Amino acid sequence: MTTASKRLLLVLLMTAMILLPSFALAQEPVSDDTYVTSSLCNRYGCTIEGASSSLVVQAGSSPSYTYIRFNLSGLPTGATVPALPSSSWITASMVEKATVRLYVTAASSSGSSSALDVFEVNAGANAWSEGTLTWNNGGSSFSTNPLVSGVSVSTSNNKDYVIVDVTQAVQDWLNYLNGSGGLPNNGIVLKPSSGSNISVAFSSKEDTTYSHDPQLNIVMLGGGDPPRGPTGPTGPKGPTGPTGPTGPTGATGPQGVAGPSGPTGAAGAAGPAGPAGPSGPSGAKGANGPTGPTGAQGATGPSGPAGAQGASGPAGPSGPSGPSGSAGPSGPSGAPGALRSCGP
Repeated sequence: MTTASKRLLLVLLMTAMILLPSFALAQEPVSDDTYVTSSLCNRYGCTIEGASSSLVVQAGSSPSYTYIRFNLSGLPTGATVPALPSSSWITASMVEKATVRLYVTAASSSGSSSALDVFEVNAGANAWSEGTLTWNNGGSSFSTNPLVSGVSVSTSNNKDYVIVDVTQAVQDWLNYLNGSGGLPNNGIVLKPSSGSNISVAFSSKEDTTYSHDPQLNIVMLGGGDPPRGPTGPTGPKGPTGPTGPTGPTGATGPQGVAGPSGPTGAAGAAGPAGPAGPSGPSGAKGANGPTGPTGAQGATGPSGPAGAQGASGPAGPSGPSGPSGSAGPSGPSGAPGALRSCGP
């Protein structure tokens, strides 16, 4: 490259630096994250999930809400570095855009109704902490200000990042830290959208399996506000990094929405017959069945012994006279009789 070419390139670079606005990017870590749900409560109290590796958002009769708060102590403000002159503070007007990046570790819902809403928690300073917050002590009822609604998170986002806009909330927190009104930093809460079927888990700061903590990214405009062109197209997704080592098993999350029934499996082989059980009690006598057909006559049995002679019965009536028999032979002649005397 000639000397003239080098000089021309230097002039072009200096001109570009002057014309381009000055941007700065701040990345703030999470300080507290947890989720609350009525399914983890009973008459004795609720389970605290501040140490869980997952941040759950789930619709249903026992919904789950996720709470996240970020540590803003790295930003120079009237509260964090009071010795600095106010001209050196980071102010709300300097925030061009603020987003929260969340990593989806599991998602079992899909479709347009798998969505969540993002709110700024509107409460007094230090209203909650991950070590104490439950469904019953404010997690279900904090006052909130809406930030963005209908953020789609479904099975297509599994093992990927979701970005949500929280610019208004960060401006409110900076105004409060600089004594210009605003709201104390109580973070954000993620809830199922109305009519949603969402069931999703995000990586928490305690997650050692994926180690993708929630992260607050703040784009700040350092000098002036010259006109800016439209946002360029999103670049291609980078290659997937190598799989990290398997971490310890995390706590069991709440029960997900029941999936559709699977097909019936093939019948298993019949098991061996079990031992005969004891005889049950006799049932009631059933009704007599119809008379069956007459069977064939059996063979004549042997004659029984003669019985004793019975008593003589009364004489029956005389029968009619029989016919006269033939005349018998003549008998012998009798002796001559004595002479009778004659009377006088």
